[in-house]
Order: sequence, then structure tokens, then C-alpha cells
Amino acid sequence: MNTQNVNTAASESSERWVEKKAPRFISTPYEKGVSLREDVFKRQFSVRVTGSMEYLEEGLNEPFTCTTTLSVCYASTISDAVRKVTNIQANKSWNIKYQENGPLGFTPRHIEIRDHQNRKVLCGTVNSQIEWIEAVSTAKAVSIIEQKQAELREEARDERAYNNFSTARLLERQATEIGMEVVDKIYRDHPEIRQILDRQVADELYKTYGPEMDMHNAIYEGCES
Repeated sequence: MNTQNVNTAASESSERWVEKKAPRFISTPYEKGVSLREDVFKRQFSVRVTGSMEYLEEGLNEPFTCTTTLSVCYASTISDAVRKVTNIQANKSWNIKYQENGPLGFTPRHIEIRDHQNRKVLCGTVNSQIEWIEAVSTAKAVSIIEQKQAELREEARDERAYNNFSTARLLERQATEIGMEVVDKIYRDHPEIRQILDRQVADELYKTYGPEMDMHNAIYEGCES
């Protein structure tokens, strides 16, 4: 038996296995000089939705609600994260298992997109549709918001100490909502986010003035011809 040939074949097989299993890295456009493993790149943004989950009080016919945060999807880009959660909101497909003694429904209030390092990227509020919030862009503005948040949370603690739980929850919610204007500094004024916000404004203008805008453009084009 030719031992050399057997060893060579085994070595080549091992090299092919290592090559096949070697992780692939992809350069991320969000951080200069940083590459992410492919599986991390595909899930580098996560979307979390906070809202009110409704349950039926055991033994009673009256429902009660509690604040719940759901992790609803992952994406490789900010735009893809926005697209995915917009579709989820439109279809109300929150992936909740409705069963006996389980939740009756979920009402979303606000959305956070975070990156793979848990840095805040973009936030939005939810009513009939999602409204993405433009983040403040200066350290001074961030400091003012953080100070206001601290004041609201201190008030909430005081109210809770006096058993004013509903008032405390309202104050805590206000603190959370004003904090949605603060994102990590690498995402402040990011061109992709700017494009998302500009598109949102354009969509709202068209919903309000769509027919008038079409007529104005038609008249303008007729005058120029």
C-alpha cells in the first residue's frame, strides 16, 4: 500500500473541509474598515417593538394590559429593517400565539432599530402607521434630552412611592418617548437614514396634496411645451 498517496489524499480532503467551513466576512458600509461574519452581517440590525399586550383577567371578563417588547425581525441594512417592520405593521403579523389564557392582542406604540452592538439606530412611533423620528444631531441637544429624561424618571419614582402607579407609568413613558430622538453618534445624520426620513416627508405630502400636485405639474408641463 502506498502510504504517501493515502496521506496526500487525506491532507487534500482536510484542506477542502477547512476551506468549505471557513467563515466568510463582508465589509459593512456602516463602519469604516469593519468586516462582519456573513451570518452576523445578515442580522446586523434588529427591530424591537414596544406596546401594550392585552390579556383576560383569570376569573373575570375584563381584560388588562401590560407593556411588552417584541423582537420582530432582523435585517442586513437599515432600509431593509424599515421595509420589514413596515410590512409587519401593515399586516399586524406580530407572530403572537393566541391561545387559552394567552394574549388577546397587541397594540404597538414605538419601534427601535438597533445594530449588532446594541447601539440605537432609528426610532419610530406607531399609530395607524409608523412615523420615523429624526434624531438630534448635536451633543448639546442629547444632553438636554438626557437631563429631561432624568427629571421625568425622578418624578416617576416619587409618584410610585405614593402608589400613584398610573401617573408613574405615564411619566416613564414620556421619558422613553423623548429619548427616541437620541441615537448613537455614528448614525446621526447618516445618509441612509436621511433618505428614509425624506421619503417619509414626500409620502405625507403626496397623501395630503397628491391630486393638486399632479394637476400643478400637468399645468406647469403644459406651459413649458
